[in-house]
Amino acid sequence: MTDNTQSNKPKVLFLDDEINVLKSLKRALFKLDIDLLFTDSSEKALKIVSTQTLDVVVSDMKMPGMNGAEFLAEVVKLQPDTFRVVLSGYADIEPLQDAVNLGKAHRFLNKPWDNDDLIKVIEEGIERGRLKAENARLQSLTLEQNALLKNVKAELDKKVQLRTRQIKSVLTNLQRHSKALEKVLYNVIVINPNIDGQFARLVSDSANAVATEMGIDESECKTISFAALLCEIGMLGLPPEFYNKAFNTMNYEEKNSYMKQVSYAEQILSPVTDLEACIQLISKQFEEIHGNLEVVPMGSRIISVCRDYWRYRQGRITEHKLSDEDTIVELRKHIGTKYDESVLKTFINISKEMSLELIDGMMTSKKLEPGMILKQDLFNNQHILLLSEGHVFTAQSIAKLMQFERGAAKPFSFNVDIPEVEDEK
Repeated sequence: MTDNTQSNKPKVLFLDDEINVLKSLKRALFKLDIDLLFTDSSEKALKIVSTQTLDVVVSDMKMPGMNGAEFLAEVVKLQPDTFRVVLSGYADIEPLQDAVNLGKAHRFLNKPWDNDDLIKVIEEGIERGRLKAENARLQSLTLEQNALLKNVKAELDKKVQLRTRQIKSVLTNLQRHSKALEKVLYNVIVINPNIDGQFARLVSDSANAVATEMGIDESECKTISFAALLCEIGMLGLPPEFYNKAFNTMNYEEKNSYMKQVSYAEQILSPVTDLEACIQLISKQFEEIHGNLEVVPMGSRIISVCRDYWRYRQGRITEHKLSDEDTIVELRKHIGTKYDESVLKTFINISKEMSLELIDGMMTSKKLEPGMILKQDLFNNQHILLLSEGHVFTAQSIAKLMQFERGAAKPFSFNVDIPEVEDEK
């Protein structure tokens, strides 16, 4: 709809069949900085509504021909956002109901009106129109910006996806390098006939289970597990007589020499800067807490409990191997000095469950089939790594394993995933 004037002022239309009323309205509002339009007939008023954009329409209720309610009903059709006001001298409720139902009036003013009230109503209508127009502008702007942002986001998504693929590729290579390093260091331990590779794996698996149960995040769990796997790598620097001697049978000097293994571990591992966190846990694994948990890292406290549990079980602390129950009794004696009570409690709670997990999912080589996936690293009886976790078995690899078994002291056992086979259509 096109205005007939270039004025940007708000426009208010007054309709009343009494000229004196229109004059009074003009006198009451002359100070307002708005465009005032006055007419005494509905026909003229509708023509104005049809040709000019209005902010407020004020209509008398009782007029010849078309009354105020009917006129405002037409205004609703032509300019639904216009603020509508009824002037009425009626005490009868029915005409007012018509004004609401037909004309959807926003406000009512009685004749004679109070000028201040009239001005407030007019200003309210103008402000309401301004807010609606601003809201419409902002909504339009929002739609435009959303469309722009959608395009920008699409472009960013493409760049992010590309960068993500690049990062994943780098991380995959780093992870492969890290896993390869882990295997090499582990094989360095077990290649020595006097160091028990199975002991290292038991300590590592136990430490990982305890750390996970205690809610430690996955990344730190891996660090703790790997540090536990290498917790005895410093034994490579000790004389052979220490390998098979129970700790409690050593004299004072021998015990001090035995503890130097942590220094040897630091020397062996220090060139690998990526293992700094592991080195710290290994170096503090024998430190006593004496009630102050802050002096020893949580990972070292976990390794200490898991390491000594298996040392007791294998007769490496006392001269004889201890049962699970007797081992727990011995560990409890040193709560608050050597061992963290919360770590030991967690270990005890999950120790039986850990044993069950070792049995779950195991099978012999005779049951292996091509396509099965190895879930855990496979070691020979000397604890040398044969196959890495994730290996997909083939007929050739199965045949080769069965050949290895013929010369082994006992058959291998495998923890595998069996891939699902889709039904043929």
